[in-house]
This record gives sequence, C-alpha cells and structure tokens, in this order.
Amino acid sequence: MPFERRTLLASGGAFLLAALAGCGSLSSRSVEGRIVTSEAIERINAFRLSNGQTALRHDRAASAAALEHARTMAENRQMAHNIGLGADFPRRMKRQDVALPAAENIATGQDTVERALRAWEVSASHRRNTLDERFTGVGVAVAYDPNNGGEPYWAMVLSGR
Repeated sequence: MPFERRTLLASGGAFLLAALAGCGSLSSRSVEGRIVTSEAIERINAFRLSNGQTALRHDRAASAAALEHARTMAENRQMAHNIGLGADFPRRMKRQDVALPAAENIATGQDTVERALRAWEVSASHRRNTLDERFTGVGVAVAYDPNNGGEPYWAMVLSGR
C-alpha cells in the first residue's frame, strides 16, 4: 500500500521537477469523490489523544483542498503531491485558503477510510504529520479512478491556527 506525505517545507527545485513530471492534462471534474472528514475525525482524534495531542476540528477549507487533490490524483491516475505545472503544495494551500502551517498525507489502494488512516498511523512520516501539535484542523477526502476499477485515491490535509 503505497503512500506519501508533504509538509510545507521542501526545496523549490524538487517542486519544479515534480510539476514537470506530472504535466498531463486534467480532465473535467467527472471523477467521483467525497469528503469523508466526518467519518475519519473520530479515529484521528482518538489517535491524537492517545498520543498526548489535542483533538482536531473539521476544517472546511482543508476538506475542500483534500477533495480537490484526491480528484486530481484520480483523474491523472497518479499519486503525487504535485500534479501539473504550478500545482505545488504551498500554492494549492494558499489558493484554497487553508490555514498555515499545513501538511498533506496521500495514499492509494486502501478500500476504506479506516485502512487509509491506519496506513498513515503506521508510517513514521505520516504519523508525525497527524500528531503535529501545530495543527488544529483536518480534512479528509477520497476519489475514485473510474477507468481503473474504481481505484481509490486518498488525501488528508492538516491545517494550522
């Protein structure tokens, strides 16, 4: 089960290279997707509380950002933080009014929200994002690739104060 994460800290050269590598054209928003924050937040908060952190709140901007990115990944059949020229993480968060600092966990292949969350919990880098004390809000979404047997693409955006 592959997955990745991106925090707002990264080198500019890596963003350009990743953007150029994913320069496919985006289709119209015909990919089915949905915000699953309400389904995920109880588990996320139980995980945070059991690790000495405070609970997160449902952040509408983070949820919208997660849904847009899950759809973009499904449309392009690519799990990446940066898909298309100029689509890097900091620009996306600023454009979508997500409170900074922010971080993003992404995954593909998990068939339930519980399995996606579990994959992030057991990964050291995703675990750090999920437990980061700077975050107060969260949004989680999934979108499905209709041309690849409904392959799910997951995105979680964590937002700051």
